[in-house]
Amino acid sequence: MKRNIAMSLLALVLMMSTERAQAQELSPTRPPGVININTASVEQLKLLPGIGPARARRILAFRALKPFRRVVELARVRGIGRKTVRKLRTYLAVEGPTTLSQRPPR
Repeated sequence: MKRNIAMSLLALVLMMSTERAQAQELSPTRPPGVININTASVEQLKLLPGIGPARARRILAFRALKPFRRVVELARVRGIGRKTVRKLRTYLAVEGPTTLSQRPPR
């Protein structure tokens, strides 16, 4: 009887530790920095995954007409859709300094 209780407790502890480890893997990690899409240069914008020179130039041309007020407005730029904005959201800002200095891991 004591052995069954001990085994049950051990199984419970193992399940809880496994769930905790899985939750940590799924939790979003803090990005290494952000890029202010209203002030970033082409080179800084190219640090973002999926943004090359052409898309970076389109972002600059778009913001020359009107600055971005919200990150989701980036989807209005030709070649950048809502899916791309969702993927990049943690790396984007419309206020404050650009702090991303190297390409983030994928």
